[in-house]
Amino acid sequence: MAARGNLDDALTPPTGGAVMEPAAVSAMLDEHARLRSLLRNAVAARSAPDNDYWVGIGLDEVVVDAESPEAVMTAIERRGMAGGTVVMEFVSSVPQVFVL
Repeated sequence: MAARGNLDDALTPPTGGAVMEPAAVSAMLDEHARLRSLLRNAVAARSAPDNDYWVGIGLDEVVVDAESPEAVMTAIERRGMAGGTVVMEFVSSVPQVFVL
């Protein structure tokens, strides 16, 4: 995504809608952070995966996993939770190792 020089342009939807209020942006970021934290905790609580997969969470806080991002979104949409914030992550069966 290219950076925009004008903050008003960045906060205006591409369809030319109204500028979002800072409080609305802050609430959206807080909701994303909350769901991201729940998703990370859910992934960490699982045993090491045998295969790579995608995992996602919607506003209902139910964690869904599938083989593709599209399949995760389909499962979330079936639950009626795709209208709000959805957070997804790719989980690899090959753990990352950092040597310090």
